[in-house]
Amino acid sequence: NVVKIQEADDYHRNCTASFLESLVIGFHNTWSLPDRKRMTFTARNWLKISTLFVLGSAFHCESCVFKDRSANMAALMALLIDHSSVSAFLNFLNCLVGVIIGKALPGLIFSFMDPRNNVRFFDFFGCNAPTGTITIAFVVFVFEWFFNYMHYTSKSFGPIGCFAAAFGASGLIVRCGGDDTTNASKYVEMAQYVFAIFLALAVDEVFDLILEKPARDAAVQNVKMIKEDFEAGFGAFFDKDMAKMKESLAKVKETICSAQADADDADPGLAMVPGFRSEFRFDLYKQALELCHLLHSDLAMLLLSLTEWVRDLPPKDGNDFSALKTREELSGPKATGSAFDLVEYLSSLHSISCKGGIKMQLLDSMATVFGALQNLLAPDIARGAFEDAEMTQEMTTMSLNGAQFRKHDALYKEINSKPFALRNTDMQITQDERVKVSVSCRALENAQHHLNEIQILLAK
Repeated sequence: NVVKIQEADDYHRNCTASFLESLVIGFHNTWSLPDRKRMTFTARNWLKISTLFVLGSAFHCESCVFKDRSANMAALMALLIDHSSVSAFLNFLNCLVGVIIGKALPGLIFSFMDPRNNVRFFDFFGCNAPTGTITIAFVVFVFEWFFNYMHYTSKSFGPIGCFAAAFGASGLIVRCGGDDTTNASKYVEMAQYVFAIFLALAVDEVFDLILEKPARDAAVQNVKMIKEDFEAGFGAFFDKDMAKMKESLAKVKETICSAQADADDADPGLAMVPGFRSEFRFDLYKQALELCHLLHSDLAMLLLSLTEWVRDLPPKDGNDFSALKTREELSGPKATGSAFDLVEYLSSLHSISCKGGIKMQLLDSMATVFGALQNLLAPDIARGAFEDAEMTQEMTTMSLNGAQFRKHDALYKEINSKPFALRNTDMQITQDERVKVSVSCRALENAQHHLNEIQILLAK
C-alpha cells in the first residue's frame, strides 16, 4: 500500500508522529473491509480453484480423465488468477496453447530418443547412447531458452512461451526409457487442463451475468460521468467557486484514468461470442479519452489563473523544514491595491455573459458533444436520441467553424476597450492581471478547440 505524504500536514509534526501515522494508515489499508469489487474478485477465483481441487482430489471414475489425489487443475488455475473476465479469456487461450506445446513437444522429442527404437539414426541420438547425456542437456537448453526468449521478447505470444517453458520443464526431465516417456499420462493432463479452463470460463460468465456490468455499458457510464464533471468544473469557473473547481478537476482526472485503465475490456475483438448488440466503437472511445486529458488541462489552466501563485523561495541550508519556514517569513512584499477579481471582470464582458456568448456556447457545446459521444457508444436500443433532428442540427452547426467562439473577435475588442486597474509590486508573472486574463481566455479557447476535435471524431 502506498501512503501519500502531505508536506503541509507534516509541517507541525515530528518524525515519530509521521512514522506512526504511516503505520496506522498502512495497517488500515491492508486490513480494512474489502469493497464490492475485491469481494467479487476473491469469490470468483476462490470458487474456480476450490471446485477444481475437489474434483481432482475426491472425484473418481474409471473411464474419465479425473484421477484421485490430482492437483493439476487447481494448480493451473492458481497460476491464472484474473481481475477481469475479458482479459481472463485471452489468458486462458494462451495458457491452453502453451500447455499443449509444453506437454506434447517434449514427449514427441523423447519418443525419438527412446532406446527401444531400432533405427540406427535414432540409436545415435538415444538417451542411453554415449552422447545421450550431452544430447538431453542440449535439448533442455534449447527448449527452455527458446520459449523463455519468446516470453520476454514477444508482445503477442509472450504468455504462450511462458506456459510452454513452465509446463515443458517437467516433461524434459524424465527417466530414459521409463514409463514417463509414454503419451497416455500427458493426454490425461492436457484433458484436465482443457476442462479446468472451460470451467473457469463458465464461472466468469455466470459472475458477469449476475454481478458485473458489461464493459461497454461501463464505458458509456464513464463518458456520462466525465461530461457531468466537466460541466460542473467549467460552470464553477464562471460562478467563482474554486472549491468546486478543484473537486471537479480531481474527479474528472480520476474518472479518465480509471476509464483508460479498463478500456481494453470493452474491445469487441476480445468478445468470445458477440451478441445481438452492435459492435462497440472501441477506437472512438479511446481517442475521445485521450482528448479528455486535454480538456482536463484546460480546466486546470483556468484554476491556475484564479490562484494567487507565488514561487517558493529556495532553502537557505538545504533543510526542508527550514524551506517551509522561509516560505512563510520571507515571501517578499505583498501586492498593494484592490484585489483583482478575474471572474467578475470576465463576467462583466458582454461577449461572455450575453445570450449566445462564450459561456453559453462553451457549456452548450460540451453538452452536445458528450451527449452525442454517449449516444454513439450506447447500444442500439438506447441510441434513439442521436437521431433527433435538433441534435443533428447542433452537431452540423458545430462543424462549421466550431473550433472558434462566435464572439471571438468581440471578446478581444471588448477587453482592449475595457481596461482594469493594475496592482503594484507584482513579484511574479502569475500575479500580473494581464497575464491572468490572457491565460483564462486562452484556456477557454483551447477547451472549445478540443471539444471540436472530439466532434470531428464523431463525424468520421
